[in-house]
Parts: sequence; C-alpha cells; structure tokens
Amino acid sequence: MKKLQFFILTVSIFVGLLPYRSIAQGWRSNEMEINVLVKTLEDMELIHRSGWSYDRPSSIPGIARLYLIPKELEELKQMGMEYSISIPDIAEHYRDLWGGVVPPGYYTYEQLIAIEDSLAAAFPAICKKIVIGTSVQNRQLAVLKISDNVEQNEAEPEIFFEAGIHGDEVGGPENLIRFARDLCKGYGSNPQITNLVNTRELFILVMTNPDGRVQMSRYNANLVDINRDGGYMWDGEGNSPGAFSQTETKAIRDFAAQNQFVVFTDYHSGTEFISYPWSYRPQMAPDQPHLHQLAHVYATNSGYTNIPYASGYSGMYPINGSTKDFNYGLQGSISWSIEISNNKQPPASQIYYYYLKNKGAMIAISEQCGKGIYGVVTDSVTGNPIPAKIRIGGTVPLYNDPVVGDYHKFVVPGIYTVEASANGYKTKTITDVQVLPDSSVGVDIALSPKQGHYAFQIKACRIPGNNFYDEGHTWAALGEQDGINYSLGKNGWIILDMYDTIYNGNGNDILVVEGDSSPESYSVYAAITQDGPWKLMGSASGTHEFDLTSANLNKARYLKIVDGGTGSYFGEDAGFDLDGVKVLYIPVSANFTASNTMPCIDNSIDFADNSLGNPTIWQWLFQGGNPSSSNSQNPSGIMYPNPGIYDVTLTVGDGVTSSSLTKSGYIHVYGTPLPPLTPLGDSSFCQGLSQSDYTTAGAPNATSYEWVLTPTDAGIITGNWILATVNWNPNFNGQAMVKARETSPCGTGQWSLPKVVDVMERPIVDLGNDTIIAASASLLLDAGNPGCSYLWNTNETTQTIIADTNGIGAGIHEYWVRVTSPNLCSSSDTILINFSIDIGMPDFSVSSIKVFPNPTTQGLWIELNEEIGMSDIFFIDTKGEKWKLPVSIFHKDTLFYISTKTLPSGIYFLRIEASAKALTIPIIKR
Repeated sequence: MKKLQFFILTVSIFVGLLPYRSIAQGWRSNEMEINVLVKTLEDMELIHRSGWSYDRPSSIPGIARLYLIPKELEELKQMGMEYSISIPDIAEHYRDLWGGVVPPGYYTYEQLIAIEDSLAAAFPAICKKIVIGTSVQNRQLAVLKISDNVEQNEAEPEIFFEAGIHGDEVGGPENLIRFARDLCKGYGSNPQITNLVNTRELFILVMTNPDGRVQMSRYNANLVDINRDGGYMWDGEGNSPGAFSQTETKAIRDFAAQNQFVVFTDYHSGTEFISYPWSYRPQMAPDQPHLHQLAHVYATNSGYTNIPYASGYSGMYPINGSTKDFNYGLQGSISWSIEISNNKQPPASQIYYYYLKNKGAMIAISEQCGKGIYGVVTDSVTGNPIPAKIRIGGTVPLYNDPVVGDYHKFVVPGIYTVEASANGYKTKTITDVQVLPDSSVGVDIALSPKQGHYAFQIKACRIPGNNFYDEGHTWAALGEQDGINYSLGKNGWIILDMYDTIYNGNGNDILVVEGDSSPESYSVYAAITQDGPWKLMGSASGTHEFDLTSANLNKARYLKIVDGGTGSYFGEDAGFDLDGVKVLYIPVSANFTASNTMPCIDNSIDFADNSLGNPTIWQWLFQGGNPSSSNSQNPSGIMYPNPGIYDVTLTVGDGVTSSSLTKSGYIHVYGTPLPPLTPLGDSSFCQGLSQSDYTTAGAPNATSYEWVLTPTDAGIITGNWILATVNWNPNFNGQAMVKARETSPCGTGQWSLPKVVDVMERPIVDLGNDTIIAASASLLLDAGNPGCSYLWNTNETTQTIIADTNGIGAGIHEYWVRVTSPNLCSSSDTILINFSIDIGMPDFSVSSIKVFPNPTTQGLWIELNEEIGMSDIFFIDTKGEKWKLPVSIFHKDTLFYISTKTLPSGIYFLRIEASAKALTIPIIKR
C-alpha cells in the first residue's frame, strides 16, 4: 500500500512539452537510444513522469530503452540511474545502416501504396482503397476496405487493423499488406476467407505513420509520437502539444468516428505482447472480461508459443494518449496494441515467419467480431435508424451506425442488460439477454420520441496526473442527469459532442449540472468543430445555465468544460463533478398528426401540431382541402370535397430556427362505395376442376373487398383484395355464382353483378374391381352412361365389350375406356383381368390318370383307373386359345384316344374336366 501511495503522489502534475518542430530526418537532432537499468517501480515512475519516449522493460528489474537528446540525458544523469548509450545518433545510425530508408527486403512506402492500388484494381468487387487523410509530409493514409459489397455500408461487424504508428517498427505494415492480399486472393476459393469477407467489413490501414517509415523514425515529421497524441486521457507525452494535434491522429479519430469498429488492432514491434486497455491507469477496464477473452483467442490462434496478454499499464508500461485507450474510451471498441516481434526490424528473411505467426489469429478475431450481441436501433414511429449510444452490462458505451442503425458488441457468454439512449428519445432497457458460448443474439431496439437533448459522446479529455483515486468514468457525463458524475480532476477538461447543433435561442441555451453538493468552479467553451476554435461561454460554480451569445456564436456542436483549478489534484471526486449537460433551447422540428387520415368526402378533420421545440409560427398547406391553408397551431374543421390522395405541409418557426415537413399522400379521401365490375375468370368447366381464380376492378374507394360463392356447397372462396380463389367441391355440378363488393371508411357498397359459372356433370364410369378368371372364360365389361360416346383401348366404341383371351392369350391384361358425355365432359376407368389357365376346379390325383405318349406325333391315349364322369377334354396353346379335338372312347369311360394329327407342333396344356375336378397336363406335339 505504501508503494502505491508513493507512486500516486509522485506523479508530475505539470507535464513539460518537448520542443515541437519538424526535421527531415524524422528524429530529433542528436537523439540517442539509451538503455537504462530499472531496478524498482519507483525508477519506472521517474522515467514515465519525465514525458520522454521510452520502451518499458518486460520485467523489473530490467532494461528500459529511452530516446533522449543531450539535454534530456543530463536530466537522466541527475536521477542517478545506471545507463549506457546504445546508439549515439539514431538519425545517423539509420542513415549509415540502410541509407536512411527501410531495411533491405522490406517494402518502401511507394511499394506498399502500389500494392494497395493493385489490389483495389484487381479485386474491385471486394476491395476498395480509401485515403482517409495525409501525413505531415503529404503522404497517403490509405485504408483498404475488404467486404463482399465493398461500396455499400452494410449491417455487418466492422474490424480495423493498423500498423506502423512508430515508423521504425517495420514488421506490422508487412503483415497487413500480406493479410490484405490473402483476403483478396482467397475470396471464392478459401471457404473460411470467403465467409469472412461475405459477413464482415474489414478495414486495413497499412501505414499509420508513413513519414516515420520513410525516415525510419519512431515519430512523425513533427517529431511527435503519434501513439501519445490520442485524445482520451491525453497528458502531453511523446512531444505531443495537444490532444489529437497531429494530422495522422485526426484522420484515424475521424475515420473511427465514421465507423463502428468492434475491434481496433494496432500492431507494434519491440517485444511480444498483447496489450489491452487501460494503458493510462492501473485499474481494470469495465470490459476486462471481454478484452481478456478476445486476447486469449488471439494468443491461442497465433503461432506464438506463449505470448502474454494483459492491460497495457500493468503488463507493459503506463502511457497516456494511446490509440488503444482512445478507441476504447471514446468509441467503445475492443482496442489493443499487439507487439509481434522482439526486434523492431527483424531480418527480411523473417518477414513471412512473423506474418504466419499472426495470420490465423487475425482471421480468428475477425470471426469473433460477430459473436456476442448485435442489433439495430430505430425510431418506434417511423422505423428509421437513429444514432444511439448503447451500454451492455456496464461496459464502456458504444455507438451504432447512424445511417444503417446497426451495432455489434463482443461479449463473453452470460446474461446481460442492454440499454439504448438517443437525443430526442426515451431511454430503453432490455434485460435478461442471454449470450451462449460461441454464438450471437440479436437485440433490435425501437426508441420512442421524447423531447430532451444531452451530451452524446466524449471526444477528448484530460486529468493531469491521471488521479487513480477517482474511478475516471468519463461516460457518466453523458445523457440525462442521473446523480452519477465524472470528476474532471484539478485543471482537467473534457470535450463533449452534443451531436445535435446547439442554436443560440432566446435566453440561455445549455444547462451544466454539477453532480454533488459541493460547488466547484469551471469554465465552458463552445465550438463548431471538435478541434475548435473554442469560444468562452462563461465560468461558474455548481449547476449553471449558459448562453451562446456570450461566446458570440449563433450555433455550436461541441463543448469543452475546464475545471477551475481549485482543490487537490488527487483524491476521490477531485475537480468539477460533471453529471451532465442539457440543451435548453431545442430548435423547432416540424411534425404533426391528423384526427383522421382516411376520411369520407366532406368529413371534418382536425390537425395537431407535434413539433419539437417551442414554435410560435405555423403555416399549414392542405392540398385539396377546404380551406387550403391555415396559420393556427392546431387547425380544425378541414374538409375535402373530392376523393383522392393529398399532401399536407407544416412549416414552423420560433424566430431563430424554422423547419418544414411534408407528408406525401397523408390524406386519402374516400367517396361513396361503388359496386365493382363483374368478376373475371372461369365461366364453365367440367366437374372435378380443383381451383379457379377470379378478379375484379373498378371500385376506386375500396380499402378491402368481400367475396361470396353460391351455393355454399359449390366450394370455398378465399379473397385477397381484388383477387379471389375458389377451391371447388369435386362432387358439385350445376350452376354457381361469384360476386364481390367493396368496403371503405364510408361503408360497404353493393354486390357486383354475379359471375355465373356452369359446372358440368362428368360421366361416372365404373368397370368394377380388378379380377381373375379362367383363361378359357370371358367377361362382359359395361361402361354405363347410355347416350355417351365410348373409346376402349381395344378400339371398340360400344358401351359394352367382351373380354377374353382370343388374340391376346392368358395372363394379366388391362382394359380401359373413356366415356364422353354430350357436353364433352369425359371420364375414364381401368380394370385389370388375370386370365389364368389354372383357375376353376380342384385337380385330380395324378396317379389316377395316365397320358401317353408324351411327346406325341399322331395321338394321345388317356387311361383312367375308374370312371370319373368326364365332362370335357381340350387343349390350350401358349396364347390361351382353346383347341377342341375329336375324342374316341374305347372302354366304359376309362380309356380314350385323341388324334393330334391336325394339332400344330408346339407346347400345349391338356385340360381334363370331370366330376367337379380338373387336371392340366403339359403336352409336347411334334
């Protein structure tokens, strides 16, 4: 505890700024790289509060790498620390080593830009180059957007990669240009990459500090460490003269504000570490579980054996003004810096080695961007997207896309509360949102309009010395007054984006609310842009109202609130305690409703003004109305003499601002309901049609149509506006009628003239069930329906036919008939008949009869053991035809002879029938 107290109390509260000047070499004159032995945390704090640029040791005790000019070296000597000079003149060192350019084997600035251009040209459907700004020396800050519909802003998770913020850390840009190339080339052939490009929007800033890369310098061309220039908890480190002072940081800030990055990744070199917020304070960030888990995903999917990950403050070293802190604190993105190699300039032979170490992790976190909670925030009345601030389970606020309305937040599995708020709307909270492992859940939020405008987003802030005794929850200053405040710190300040323009109205324009009962002094400044120029609105203590007139401004969007400098620098609630800022003057915004938007002719309509603000002037225009205009706030008794669709326009003003709203086609005037035209559709058909469609028209005042089918047993009718479908009863025949009539706000009209439908009866044809008969037998088939025409498959055209085996032989045979009535309605039926040679009487015992010779040429003898009362003897050929031959009896019905001379050669079946029994014997005739 004593060490912590010493650490806090020794923080320098007056941070001197290093000289702000530009040299071509990218390093300060005579700047050295110095290795310093850091023995204790107190040694590290002495280095940190000096404001020098440095790289912290991986552990303490350890070696810190400092970048000092001779004057600063003298200050280091006064601290009594052990040191050695590793590079006496960095600019000369790199000039001698590589001619002042990037190491051999690494891409130059020009080559990287050329590759970006070639990717955008070769893959225009998925890759787009966006120049988001230029460096101090006018080099491109070029972002590659990679997504399937690259020209569109879709409701997809967005992820941002940047590298080279320190120009001498050359590996990160090499990684990113290879990643961009692999995404483009893998699209359509690699399923994982294809899915990623189809469902994400990836943004890649290959070189954040192109001037530094060209000069092999940590700094930009103004000798500012860009990674200390960020505006969230800026504290003047790295030679930064002010929050977001550099053109490079402004460009990144503005681009991040235009998008909604789920993850913001910044690549570095000099160690191997994943550093997430906070970097400016030791306390854990509100998103720590989510930050830590996503860092775990990166580490386990990378090629590193055991890359550590933790907050930047505790895992590496404390810094203020980092990109990770400002993208997390201001935008709510999961933000981090990832150190990919211990050497800032590894040999060129290791470029691809380090890329492969990170490629899998880059893909993995891009996939993880879609996990967690997502949704769209809209206006509950219009359904249109609205800009909103979202908090999920106590995390730092994030913001949705104001155009598409979508938001995306990575969270670990759990149950969450989702809160959405927006200026001009009532805050809405949704509870018990469950996120399962490796999944996402959609939570769309519709906000109801409510007058009230407050601070919407933080754009920059500073607490001198950081004051770790206070929680530093900057977002407490946002939204409606709730008794939860953010303490600015002694001499601290905060810049707030009100999102909506503040107009200089009649009287005071804003209310600044102090969150506790101890009034503290502060000043309020206003500006059109977040970078100023700032105009003083006034100074006060405690809750107070302010007027833009004092700042000589007609309007503003941004406010800067600066603590008055009283009290202690350290301690809980140090500095002015800001609970919120409320806009007192609300500019007018026209809106209205009508008592009836679907009246009948000459019905009276009342209009109500629902405009925001406090309008004093109203001008109404009623197209087609009587009267056609009004200056009343809430005009009544407006009548419309003619049916039609009409616009209504309201223009309001308050002497400062004005607003106009036209609702096109807002009033739909209906006349007396008229009968529609006779329905069109099927007029006659044969019984058994399953469905018919009918349409009508000619009823201009209709809001709906009613359909009827008579008689009701004819079928079921289903109406859909001017279209109806009848599903006919298959058993119905006769005459049916289809009618329609309209319904409107003015009543129900008369039925249309009926559509008469003749459903003609079909013949009923029944040939009976499939059957089996003896091959020697025949069957009468009757199609019924006398007076109709017939067509059998035997080409016969009679009502009845005889079915037998003549000409077709034994076996299974199909018979069908089509019967056509005089009204040309047809029906068919089919029967299968099995002509069997074995069907009939039971067989004799084979031992009681002898038949010989077999095969035969001239004749057959049949010998019986006893008289059997023979009734018939005949042959059946293989076609089923019967052959009856002469039979000679030789002995009392026990011995018979059949002459087979006339029987053609072939195979036959001898059929012997007697005493209700039968026997069939195969015979061969030669």
